[in-house]
Amino acid sequence: MIETNIAGEKVTKKSIAEHFSISTSTLSNRHKQMETVLEEDIQEVNTALEQLEATESV
Repeated sequence: MIETNIAGEKVTKKSIAEHFSISTSTLSNRHKQMETVLEEDIQEVNTALEQLEATESV
């Protein structure tokens, strides 16, 4: 069983899929699609966070 911590609560992919009335495979596919679409934005945020952390440690 795969668990994820969301807002301090441990939830499973199965429980999320059931909540939205979709299959776990659909949930996984949509998650992969979102990662692909948002990949560049995620990298920009990660880079900005790394720069912020570097300036705070000086």
